[in-house]
Amino acid sequence: MNKAILQIIKRFLPQIQQSALPAITSILKQVVADVKLQDGEDNACIMISQYEGEWWAYVVAMSPDNTVTRNIKNMRLDELLSAGLAMINKEC
Repeated sequence: MNKAILQIIKRFLPQIQQSALPAITSILKQVVADVKLQDGEDNACIMISQYEGEWWAYVVAMSPDNTVTRNIKNMRLDELLSAGLAMINKEC
């Protein structure tokens, strides 16, 4: 990553930790909040994986023994992050 961008981010780390992290956590909770669990499913979560050079986020349902039972939806990670940043921007 560009060192100049890293220096800019570094200056705002306290504000990011104080304000952005709770907002991002809230957004991630919203992504899985609407999942209707089926029989044998314990929870829903977001998994991140690289596929053919791109990072993808998958909303999956999990069994009590942490086995993926089904893929509910997927999106490129940059789409998920962009949606999250747009939500943060709306709140400000």
